[in-house]
Amino acid sequence: MSASFAQQSPDSRQSAASLSWVRNGAASRDTTQYKNSKTLFFSSVSSLSRANLDDSKRAYVEAVNLRSNSQKLINDLLSRKSSWSEDDLSSYTALLRSEHSQTRAETDSQSRYEQAERELQSAFDDLVRAVMRRYHEEQIWSDKVRNASSYASLVVAALNILIFTAAIIFVEPYKRRKLAETFEKRLLEGEAQGRALIQATIADFEARTAQAQEALTNEVRDGYGRILSTLGASPPPPTSDTVSSGLQRPTLPLAARLRVGLADEEKRNEWAVTSGLGALAGVAITLAFAFLAGGSAGGLPPGPGQ
Repeated sequence: MSASFAQQSPDSRQSAASLSWVRNGAASRDTTQYKNSKTLFFSSVSSLSRANLDDSKRAYVEAVNLRSNSQKLINDLLSRKSSWSEDDLSSYTALLRSEHSQTRAETDSQSRYEQAERELQSAFDDLVRAVMRRYHEEQIWSDKVRNASSYASLVVAALNILIFTAAIIFVEPYKRRKLAETFEKRLLEGEAQGRALIQATIADFEARTAQAQEALTNEVRDGYGRILSTLGASPPPPTSDTVSSGLQRPTLPLAARLRVGLADEEKRNEWAVTSGLGALAGVAITLAFAFLAGGSAGGLPPGPGQ
């Protein structure tokens, strides 16, 4: 065995040492349960086994060629055996002596070559199994991640549905109630402001109308007094009827009554014209105040019917 190891080439011995080191490293990784780079390890083993196979094949071919050359020399010497010299006899003896060692070297090289082939095939099978195992583990992890992702998606969807349902049941009624309360409050405030503005406008209009009516009554009373003074009649003392109506017909002579009748007719015409103008002025004032009230209330919120 030592002779066969000595007959190996340096590359073959280096490959065998590397393969042995890798195997020892694999045993130590198995012992310490350090298998994170198992696929890479089997790939390295396969590469070293292939290199060992190439070296064994090269050594086997060299041994076969060496034995073949020795056989050719022996056959050549045997073909001219009748003319041998001392050198030919010594060469033949040396060739016969070395033929046995060459045959054994060829046999050893062949066995190493076959062993390298078996190791390469075993390493390749281990590599394929490691790749398949790794692929299977990756598939298992992918399935686990996919299942976890599906469960997480379901949980998120359920949480969204729960939040949406809670918002519909609790938040939306509260928002609608607050919105209705705010709208109702603003509507009532707007109605109160509008009512107060309308009442103030009506009170102002009534005050202005009373002032105009009082001024018109005083003017009529003064005019009637001047007419009576012109006709020479003294106005009667004021009574409750006079105070309430503002006028009292005095007792006059016939001629005076005729003149008073004519004057009254003219005055009635003037009163009719004045009353018409007063009515038109009142309508105009009413429309003006209504327009002003509508313009000032334009910024208020609309009523329920608007």
